[in-house]
Amino acid sequence: MLRQPYGGETLSRAAVFQWWRHFKDGNIQVIDKACSSRPSTAVTDINIAKAAELLENDRRLTLRKLSASLNIFERTRHIVTEILQIRRVCQVDTQESHRRADAMTSSRVHEHCSNV
Repeated sequence: MLRQPYGGETLSRAAVFQWWRHFKDGNIQVIDKACSSRPSTAVTDINIAKAAELLENDRRLTLRKLSASLNIFERTRHIVTEILQIRRVCQVDTQESHRRADAMTSSRVHEHCSNV
């Protein structure tokens, strides 16, 4: 009934019933209640300070190694780029990338030699 004049900006039927139940139960507040979800444990003052210290001591530290040092894996890039405002971060460990390249080359050579 409301979708004809208002289009896609109207609430779904299920949402209308949820709000109806909310107000029927006596809840007149429309603000969100505190969630019971876990608080963020990655972006803390301690982790930010540790990241700053580690990057100050070694500017060639990769995000992967920094994450491992801090023992956090989901928000390291956010800490470095958004909070510490460090724009240039070493993306690849050069020794590690050389080992990978050598391993790929040797496997390709081995495949080629076995096919001949």
